[in-house]
Amino acid sequence: MRDKKDRESLGIYLKTLREKKGYSLDQVCEGLCTPQQLSKLEKGDKATSKLLQDTLLERLGVGAEDYEHYLSHEAYDHWEMRQRILHWIVWGKPEPARALLKEYYCRYAKDSEGSPKVTDRLERQFCLSIWAQIRILERAAGEELGAIIDEAAGLTMPALWQKPLKEQALSFKELNLILEAERYRKGGPRAEHYMEVLAYMETSGADYLGMAKIYPKAVCLLCECGTGTVGRDAESLLAYCDRAVEFLRNALRLYHLWELLDIRGRYLKRILDDPAGSGGRAAAGEPARLYQENEAWKNALESVYAKFHMPKATLSYCYLYIEKNVSCVNDVIRIRRRMLGMERKALCEGICDEKTLMRLENRKANPQRAVAAALFERLGLAGTLSRTALVTESPEAKRLMAKQRRYINNHDTEKADAILEQIKSLISVDIRCNRQVLMQQEANLQRQRGEIDNETYCRKMRATLELTLPFNAFLREGEKYLTHQEQMCIQNMMQGMDKEGGEFWTCMERFQEMYRPAAESELLETMNGIYGFVMRYVQSELGNHGEYDQSDRYVDTMLAEELHSYRLPSIARCLYARWWNFTQRKQRGIPTSRELDAETELSNCIQLSRLSKLTSDESFFMGKLRHEREDNA
Repeated sequence: MRDKKDRESLGIYLKTLREKKGYSLDQVCEGLCTPQQLSKLEKGDKATSKLLQDTLLERLGVGAEDYEHYLSHEAYDHWEMRQRILHWIVWGKPEPARALLKEYYCRYAKDSEGSPKVTDRLERQFCLSIWAQIRILERAAGEELGAIIDEAAGLTMPALWQKPLKEQALSFKELNLILEAERYRKGGPRAEHYMEVLAYMETSGADYLGMAKIYPKAVCLLCECGTGTVGRDAESLLAYCDRAVEFLRNALRLYHLWELLDIRGRYLKRILDDPAGSGGRAAAGEPARLYQENEAWKNALESVYAKFHMPKATLSYCYLYIEKNVSCVNDVIRIRRRMLGMERKALCEGICDEKTLMRLENRKANPQRAVAAALFERLGLAGTLSRTALVTESPEAKRLMAKQRRYINNHDTEKADAILEQIKSLISVDIRCNRQVLMQQEANLQRQRGEIDNETYCRKMRATLELTLPFNAFLREGEKYLTHQEQMCIQNMMQGMDKEGGEFWTCMERFQEMYRPAAESELLETMNGIYGFVMRYVQSELGNHGEYDQSDRYVDTMLAEELHSYRLPSIARCLYARWWNFTQRKQRGIPTSRELDAETELSNCIQLSRLSKLTSDESFFMGKLRHEREDNA
């Protein structure tokens, strides 16, 4: 029954998205599966692979990044190998990526006779797409790259350009392949094809992150089409650049941002140099203000990239393939049971026998979906193996949740409160995980409004956490598995604790123990969002207690991951943490090899916060810079 329920939930979600967009079954499944198979999937009569599920969701405009996925140990190993390949490409290391891709292809993408599996086009497409990125790192010729990309695109889009893009349903990965194929087209790219991709995105209804992944790249390629400079119709191209930059700012991403700012700056400079040809716009002063703002953002990015030896341009598109928030069902059950101090007999009673549970925990067997879901519920986890923070079939609820968190980050409590009320009307509060999310957000709003003190806030957060996990289970030594929501609750609790107390420092130790294996492996890109949220606080408190070297190590790890993953959220705060640790060493006479200038560092923090639309952070950094200038006056 549980298997059926999960399939029906996914099916309802897919059908709701498809009908909302007005797509037919044929449009969504073209090149992937038959309309009959998709119909069965929507009715809950058929299960599907994660790879196909994610592609269908992307064709309907929803990225997979918001989900926490739980896979069987075999599927998890499959996923892990993909992520390790991507890691080496992201870090510009083609040799290990090439070796791993060869092993991956032999294991997952070819049949027993050594030929490509004709039944799994998505696996073959992944291998070709990744091979193209490896060959780019190895400086292959454009003709070779074009052949690889054309083959990859044709696997799921066999009739590309035979009919308008607006009549098709395309995933972000497929749209990216279209752009890459155009870039390496024999005889040169066609601007009208880039324009068609832009028009498709503008009417696709893609979520904010989906727009950020494709739209800016298409704009850059259009602007550079043929000449390497801003094209003939600079006025309309500037408008495209403006929209692309806004999509990136809203999504807090850096995909092709430096290139966009460079192109945008050239056009704005042209207006300033030729006021007569600007239709009176230069006289109004707007281009001058935009140009100054644009250059400030561009200079801040260039400063950070140079400091960390990063190329300014976006060189890979691995961010389209990195799958975050994935765990192994077998490992989660074993770790969670031990965390809670449960005997096997108590956990499996009425669900399965002890022998089955033992084999499951030892990765000797895969549980039936219904068994895994029942065990999860007994362990305080949601009884579903694929979920967002909210367990709901409502796409609108998930969209509002992201918006509400943004308002809380900016301390806009009135808007955050209004959004939270909308969310409540769209979800079931009978589900513990949903209640946990709502209780946490309500406590955060109460604290921001000054309605509760630290002690009360900490108590409320503990009650929120213990809807699914006893706090003492986290404090005990040993391997840990916590959901993202549980980790956020504990981090929030820590903000209300006595910073000199033993409980606080036990939490600090547990989080460091928990994330050490990931930080030392090639999988940190798959969890950098939650890692940054938790460990940014940990490093800050280490710095506050004089542990500057350890604090800096965490800061540098987070900065490197954010930059390589083209993520914007934590960069300014991490730069500030580095500078703060530096100033404390100087004040205490502690030797340091770094030499950081307050004006430069804080100005970069201000510009990056402004770029991120994090107004509360911008105000904080402006205050720090003002005090520095007053002290040095």
